[in-house]
Amino acid sequence: MIDIKQPLSILLFCTTLLGCTGSNFDKNSDKATSKKLLVAQECEYVTIEDIPKLSSCAEQGNAYAQMVLGVHYMKGDGVPLDFEKSAQLTRMAADQGNINAQFNLGTLYENGIGVSQSPEQAFYWTNLAANNGYPEAMNNLGKYYRLGFGVQQDNSKAYEWYLKAAQLGVAVAQVNLSRMYYYGLGVKIDRLMAIQLAELGAKSGVLFGMTQLGFYHIETGNFKEGIFWTQKAADLGEPHAQANLAFLYLQGRGVKKDTEKAKQLLISAAEKQSPHAMFILATLYEKGDVFEKDNTKAHEYYLKAAKLGDMDAQHNIGIQLWHGTYIKQNKKEAVTWFEKAANSGQIQSMKVLAEIYRTGFKDFPKDEEKEKYFRERIAEYQHL
Repeated sequence: MIDIKQPLSILLFCTTLLGCTGSNFDKNSDKATSKKLLVAQECEYVTIEDIPKLSSCAEQGNAYAQMVLGVHYMKGDGVPLDFEKSAQLTRMAADQGNINAQFNLGTLYENGIGVSQSPEQAFYWTNLAANNGYPEAMNNLGKYYRLGFGVQQDNSKAYEWYLKAAQLGVAVAQVNLSRMYYYGLGVKIDRLMAIQLAELGAKSGVLFGMTQLGFYHIETGNFKEGIFWTQKAADLGEPHAQANLAFLYLQGRGVKKDTEKAKQLLISAAEKQSPHAMFILATLYEKGDVFEKDNTKAHEYYLKAAKLGDMDAQHNIGIQLWHGTYIKQNKKEAVTWFEKAANSGQIQSMKVLAEIYRTGFKDFPKDEEKEKYFRERIAEYQHL
């Protein structure tokens, strides 16, 4: 979760500065500064395994000790497992400017661990850590901008933060950046760059990087490399790779067709919350050729996948809402889903939106600029 090997010299430096500003402090301020200096000196060489010393230093307000002790409570390592205690300690350290703690606190708010889930608080603390130079926070900030989590969705800013993190060697950011290049999100489409970035992540051991690399190779016709990386990630339990491999078995693309194996992989991947697996299951229940036809289950899987970010599922939910298929018609909500899908690179949603803004309808008047934007995005994809 964090690098907890950071020495206490930074804290000592900061408190020393407080004591070097001259003799203009009042007596109370001078005493407080002296106390901070003593705490910093006492806790300078505390090790991450020394729970009693960490606890003492944390109680005296040492931010580093608070941050490390928060990690111990999060893991139940040497102390009882206590998410709320972990969050409290992490918040104390974050309030004092510890960037590890700021990053950790953002993650806690993102997932609702020890605190109530709050996209806005997750963004706030992650933004602080990223702007203070924490590489992993930069990647998470890119994700928040990409998804519109706690902040207005913005692919250009997502690209900027993914790029910063990737340049600092964050392997998962390299994979996330590859997706931006592959789909032209916040940057011009560059499939070769996407493959190169995904390869960096894959060779660094990032499972999702292996999955993306396999997908890119398959989509560009290199089945040998594509299946190699997809199979490798799937064998290591990566759910998105299992879903992609299942699709290949269903189609018989690059592998011998095997419906039963595909079903097993899909069910396993869906249980691990793979949105792509849920999307494929939805299509199978809708068609009724592999599973018994069940439109209710199809809609449920489409909706779950859409909420988890699958752009094809988002497009299909938009279609269902537009026509009132399986659910009550709601064209305004349908457009929201089309826009989510289009912002992820779903070309069919781009075509729908271009037409909507060309003709206009209630709640969405004609808009030549938006129509032009989506037409240009469509043209970019069609020229690949």
